[in-house]
Amino acid sequence: PFWLKPFWAQVVTVYRKSDLSAMLAIHALWGLTLAAVPAAFAKLLLPGMKNTPLEDLLEHPYSQPEGSGCGTPPYKPPGFDFTTPAVKFFVPASATDAGWNGFCEMGWTLCPDAVANQDYSYYWRGLGPDWVRRAWMVDSQYCLNNGWLKPEMARLVRNFTALKAKGEELCREKYSAPKYHMSELTVYGGVVKASATAILHKALHAMAHDFSYSSYDADAAG
Repeated sequence: PFWLKPFWAQVVTVYRKSDLSAMLAIHALWGLTLAAVPAAFAKLLLPGMKNTPLEDLLEHPYSQPEGSGCGTPPYKPPGFDFTTPAVKFFVPASATDAGWNGFCEMGWTLCPDAVANQDYSYYWRGLGPDWVRRAWMVDSQYCLNNGWLKPEMARLVRNFTALKAKGEELCREKYSAPKYHMSELTVYGGVVKASATAILHKALHAMAHDFSYSSYDADAAG
């Protein structure tokens, strides 16, 4: 029986089946945080984590290659692991280095690479329809309850500079409030918990990616 399988076998089975309800049940039952899980295994557990746009969603080629959005990782003192708050992995970009954030740390460079290419649609083009079919129930509420389906937000999706500024503004003025626990989410715990709580703050740019993803989904839905 499924419930007699070893814990990690249960998790892999659930994620591979893309059964969101079962995944959330496992998360609630076991308090899953993916602590100390290597990036390669985390990709196995989180299907759909691609680092480049899908070919059939491309409108034009991108100049910056995979991984270009991640620079030099920060120094990690003893005790740094995947239970460490994601904000502690953040290194701002400079003129000579792309910087580092939680997405870089977990090996999922799709978000920072979108920044490097100055096109946030790069992110949802990498998520693709399989991700939407798997996560629409959670993501629709995530986008709706954050107010990202409003017309004034949709108007920004093709303006990289404006969308970046809006994401930084909301992270600074709204989502930094204690009730959002931005400073507490771990690199992997944040991703899993975001599926249930609609909170994902690994870097300032993450908000802008999700604006773009949300607005394009809403437009496609009619």
